Amino acid sequence: MKWQLEQLYASDNAWEAEFSAVKEMGARMAKFQGRLAESADTFYQAMVLQDSIREKLARVFTYAKMRKDEDNANSHYQILTDRAQALIVEISSAGSYLTPELLNIPEETLARFFTEEPKLELYRHFIMELVRRKAHTLSANEERIMAMSGEVTGAPQNIFTMINNADLKFPSIKDEDGNEVELTKGRYIQFVESRDRRVRRDAFETLYGTYNKQRNTLATCLMSSVKKDVFTSRARHYATSRAYFLDENNIPEAVYDRLIEAVHDHNPLMHRYVRLRKEALGYDDLHMYDIYTPIIKGVDIKVPFREAKETVAAGLAPLGQDYVKVLREGMEGGWIDVLENQGKTSGAYSWGAYPGPPFVLLNYNESLDNMFTLAHEMGHSLHTWHSFKHQPHVYSGYSIFLAEVASTLNECLLLDHLLKKTTDKAMRLFLLNHYLEQFRGTVFRQTMFAEFEKIVHDKVEAGEALGA
Repeated sequence: MKWQLEQLYASDNAWEAEFSAVKEMGARMAKFQGRLAESADTFYQAMVLQDSIREKLARVFTYAKMRKDEDNANSHYQILTDRAQALIVEISSAGSYLTPELLNIPEETLARFFTEEPKLELYRHFIMELVRRKAHTLSANEERIMAMSGEVTGAPQNIFTMINNADLKFPSIKDEDGNEVELTKGRYIQFVESRDRRVRRDAFETLYGTYNKQRNTLATCLMSSVKKDVFTSRARHYATSRAYFLDENNIPEAVYDRLIEAVHDHNPLMHRYVRLRKEALGYDDLHMYDIYTPIIKGVDIKVPFREAKETVAAGLAPLGQDYVKVLREGMEGGWIDVLENQGKTSGAYSWGAYPGPPFVLLNYNESLDNMFTLAHEMGHSLHTWHSFKHQPHVYSGYSIFLAEVASTLNECLLLDHLLKKTTDKAMRLFLLNHYLEQFRGTVFRQTMFAEFEKIVHDKVEAGEALGA
């Protein structure tokens, strides 16, 4: 039930050895400064060294951070994560001259380099992407300053992570049987899915009441994070912070606007669903703590993790035997950290470092939704596994614009499988209710988050302040 991060490093000592090796490689970057235009071979060697450093550095950080995610209060892995972040800043600062110097090489010289050194072809797309964003690249000294600010600009996220996963503790509430149970973020989902409205209300008010006590600190974290985004985008000569973030994947801002407009146009469907939910539950008023409880009576599903793995594998069979083989190997081969524990990072994610394997963090509590989360995160992991297997490191990542395709497809395939294998009317309605919830959560809610981010960034860019 625990992931096997030993597949990244056999021990912390092995991590220390690679940490030292990366540090030494970073020092070697200096020998290429002022020499990139010297020859095709020199240019190629610099590209190879940079690529190798980035691969190893990502692995160093990923291991430390995932160890910390097991228990954010573990001071040993707090220190390793801080050291890894500091190393990222050190390496970024040492290599900050590379992009400005590369962009100063005349086009005809670059073209000649590609002819003289065929192995440079591997990096052509990478280099052309740098050329595309040339207007937003600063001088070598300015790039070094931006790189040196990495630990400072990362502070808002780091502070929130420690508050949310290490320091915040929730009081107990009474469950459906009147037993005192400590509220955790993992148990919260169980409670707000309860058919007992008192339990749902108590869980909601206890969780958000606890956050509300930290509202000034949390608001300051958010304000600092937005200001960081605005600073970075302006320093790089973008009109807005949104333009800065979208430009990495070459996505026009109009795409973002069209998404929000399309969802607004279909809000009546969302409102219709909410009215249906209110009527089915028999309430005059619907509150946030009524959103997650099933509206179909007489069906309660508990899915032990072993059963969830088998069901997910069966549901994803349309993707082929090879896909399911890797899926099973991952689910049985130490990719997944399954259960909630004190200090563990909340929620779920899939993450990995080249050449793999990918890993999945869960806080599994045997609900139907958690089984869909398993399918979702394994979609990310199989996407990562295939990308690592078939792409060189420099192109092994995938953009956030595409990231949710594989994961959402897996959820749809799993739902289709579950609907096909049952003829029970109540069960089918229960599953269709879950499908409607996916639209509410994945389409409408995520777009609402995107619109909220746009609003708060627009306000700060206009000189306004964000309060608690």
